[in-house]
Amino acid sequence: MTRENMIAELSQEIVRATPTVYTYDMGLQFDFVTPEGVGTCLGSVGEWPIIFLKGIEKEKWLEIRKKIEEGLVNIEDFQDTSLEPFAKAVENFSQGYDGKLAETFKELRELPEELPEIFYCLYDIKGWEPCPLFYTRLEDLLKAFRAEYCGGPIAWEALSDDEIKEWYDRIEDDLSGVVRISFGFSDEEEQE
Repeated sequence: MTRENMIAELSQEIVRATPTVYTYDMGLQFDFVTPEGVGTCLGSVGEWPIIFLKGIEKEKWLEIRKKIEEGLVNIEDFQDTSLEPFAKAVENFSQGYDGKLAETFKELRELPEELPEIFYCLYDIKGWEPCPLFYTRLEDLLKAFRAEYCGGPIAWEALSDDEIKEWYDRIEDDLSGVVRISFGFSDEEEQE
């Protein structure tokens, strides 16, 4: 395959990223590919920030949304939804969580009255962000991830043929899909 063909294939996605090393002192290191080039990011992420959440039945979702708007939501309101384990993870690990669940999850109010089967979140549970950002489209999540975490890629023109081939080979392996943390899915659903 030619250099140009490999670059064309590498450049098709909004972003491809995979965690590579979890360091004790600098956080999570990850590699990424964007249409502009490739890169390795170190230290800007404490925990992988791409999160998939299973959709919530409409009636239950409207109850949760109303309680968030009123500032009265508690973890029990998330019971038996994908938000329950996610909220518990935030409560246990986030440095910005101080028991104000409605404030932490305020961005949920921006989601529509009917959720899709999967909705998405950008949030570093072990980081410093004050609250998670939610999306109904994977494309929007990936664009936000790219803007937030994938700065300064090495341009394709600066890479040797061998380096491009190495990155190209990785899109069939560790850069083949969207690495994510998931909440609310069964093992069978997770494998799909």
